[in-house]
Amino acid sequence: MSVVNVQDLQTGQVYPLRLGESLRIGRQDPTSQPDLPCKDPHVSRRHCELQLVAGNRIRVRDTSSYGTYINEQKVDREAYARAGDRLRLGYKYTVVILEPVAAGMPTQLEGRKPGAGDETVLTVTPGHAPSQLGKYEIERELGQGGMGVVYKAYDPDRDQPCAIKVLRDSSEDDGAERFRREARLAQLLGDYPAIVKVYDWGQVGPRALYLVMDFVDGKSLTDHIREGLDRLIGSRLVSRTARAVAYAHDKGVVHRDLKPDNVLVTRDFQVRLTDFGIAKEDGSGLTLTGMAMGTPNYMAPEQIEDSKRAGPLADVYGLGGLLYTVICRQPPYTGKSVGTVLRKVQQGALDLPRDLVPDLEPDLEAICLKALAREPSERYESAEAFSRALDEWVKGRLGKSGPVRLKGPGEE
Repeated sequence: MSVVNVQDLQTGQVYPLRLGESLRIGRQDPTSQPDLPCKDPHVSRRHCELQLVAGNRIRVRDTSSYGTYINEQKVDREAYARAGDRLRLGYKYTVVILEPVAAGMPTQLEGRKPGAGDETVLTVTPGHAPSQLGKYEIERELGQGGMGVVYKAYDPDRDQPCAIKVLRDSSEDDGAERFRREARLAQLLGDYPAIVKVYDWGQVGPRALYLVMDFVDGKSLTDHIREGLDRLIGSRLVSRTARAVAYAHDKGVVHRDLKPDNVLVTRDFQVRLTDFGIAKEDGSGLTLTGMAMGTPNYMAPEQIEDSKRAGPLADVYGLGGLLYTVICRQPPYTGKSVGTVLRKVQQGALDLPRDLVPDLEPDLEAICLKALAREPSERYESAEAFSRALDEWVKGRLGKSGPVRLKGPGEE
């Protein structure tokens, strides 16, 4: 006999539903003891009832005041759901029907670290943050990316905020492998202060992978550029990012997705590099199929032609793209479609910064264009060399010969 599991996305708890049995879902209070209790004022005490019938179909009976929805379609008294369907209760409380498993299989995997044989991904609803993920208390959604959703959360063990990145629902093995590799690389590189540190990762329920990392109290470089970031301050931020990239290169890791969204800036204007989801390790034979290997506006030409050719000099190109965006307030290459952007990159059809910023200092433009050279051999020989060149320009503008301290606007 098969068992269908129902997962509460707010808590990660998984509930088995056997043939002929029912699962009562509702808000728990002294007068109500549902099988699946919900802590939500917009879930009725007797909200709905699920029953597994022949063919692994789940009969859903709605008895609520707020409505029950299967894949955003409202249930009119009674309807049927199948594995993979989402049930929304009231405004946002969500459970998901998981794939059937053989009777007797474990249904709660909380706290188990994912291993090499796992094929687990998370079913997550952007815009609807769960209230709990394992021991972590979710506060709010911070943002969304190509791989997952990032939440601000509270870590009760450390008594401090953290950020949790959870993998989007995916049937691709590559997505889960990318996620695990990001965790491993971020832990490898996390000792460097300008790289976001991942300190925990794991699995809750049969389809939930997550990373727990330091919470960065600040904004992305994208946000600062949009708000009118001064190019001198922006150049200092890019230089510090380049030093973090150089550290990763020393460890044998190429980032391959350098863009302003992946550079976080703290309130005291320190940088934190994040998102090693498509990073490449020396000696790694992993090939990711069916995925865009980078962000087209910032990808080096050799990375477009063959992602496996993207070595450290591709990251130098990405750093040049960061600097270009700081200067010009737009990416190096833009277009109405991804294909248009990729063709422009391959052709080297770059709008010169001086044409977009008439008062631009020629030596800063020269640094930017050298990093963005179409041929890798014409770029700076390393991220470290790029950082040194940019630091020298900053020192010249400030009239200093010593180290450059990062300062925010208005600081002396």
